[in-house]
Amino acid sequence: MATIGEPPMVFLDEPSAGMDPVARRGMWTVIQNIAEKRKKSVVVLTTPSMEEAEALCSRIAIQVDGKFRCLGTAQQIKTKYGEGLELNVRFGTPTATELEECCGKFGGDPSTRWHSQEASDKVTAVFGEGLKNELAIRPGSPLTAGGSTSLNVLAEWVLLAKRTLDFEAFLAQTLGAELEGQGVAVPLEKSQNVVRYQILPIALVGRYKSLGALFNLFEENKVLLKLEDFQVCQPSLEQIFNRFATTQATQAPPAAAAWGAVTMGMPVGSETPVQELPKGEAARSDWPQPTPTGKPADAAAQTGRLDSPQNPPLGKPEDAAAPK
Repeated sequence: MATIGEPPMVFLDEPSAGMDPVARRGMWTVIQNIAEKRKKSVVVLTTPSMEEAEALCSRIAIQVDGKFRCLGTAQQIKTKYGEGLELNVRFGTPTATELEECCGKFGGDPSTRWHSQEASDKVTAVFGEGLKNELAIRPGSPLTAGGSTSLNVLAEWVLLAKRTLDFEAFLAQTLGAELEGQGVAVPLEKSQNVVRYQILPIALVGRYKSLGALFNLFEENKVLLKLEDFQVCQPSLEQIFNRFATTQATQAPPAAAAWGAVTMGMPVGSETPVQELPKGEAARSDWPQPTPTGKPADAAAQTGRLDSPQNPPLGKPEDAAAPK
């Protein structure tokens, strides 16, 4: 009903909430047709889904506790708030020869079974405390799972952990060569053979400031590092959104933090540079402010304020940029 008669502005609050994937895609198509094919309508929507915001909106604002934290296109927000790049690495599975050699270093038969404490002591004695600690933090590690494990399984875990340490040493040596020992990457997730890192912005300078140079570095050393696959990408909007929300949750009372953050998508076709608003300040004193309960003012009040000639943060309908 909100779209009947080609209104100049269409306000939608979580339009695809509760829909199955097929129905959600259909709803997205309807919204895209309104925003892109109708030359008389502009769509403003709120959604907690970054996937929906990126699919539908040419401009996105992330709002925390009733205040705008940033405003721009999806790419502009990723560039400004992404904090470096994300590196996903999958190490190759150890070969039978490598497993046999590792079992030989332990001095046992591949079918030998050791208790977790005994296995921990053996790993420390043969490969050192560093590799034992790296192996111990992995989910499902044979050093912390309790019970017993076969030497062949332990050898596979050890080899994958050693490849992780060798890879991290490679990152520190190459990306951190000009940084005088400063950290260049933060591990985000580690499983048996898949590791995810955040490459810090300080490492993306000089020789490896371009994405192509960084990708080429890993491609040239793929065999040396025993990489089966790797991926270099920008952080997703979902991660940026969660970072904003987490920051607020650590500073706000539990009631306010539980309400969370709201994302507003504005498919108006504008390419205005991303804007960072001061923390703790409202974007404008005459914008709709949150009520004492921490929830935004009702939709009718927001609509009246946004359409007011004295308050043009989104522009009058006739002045709005034509949608893409």
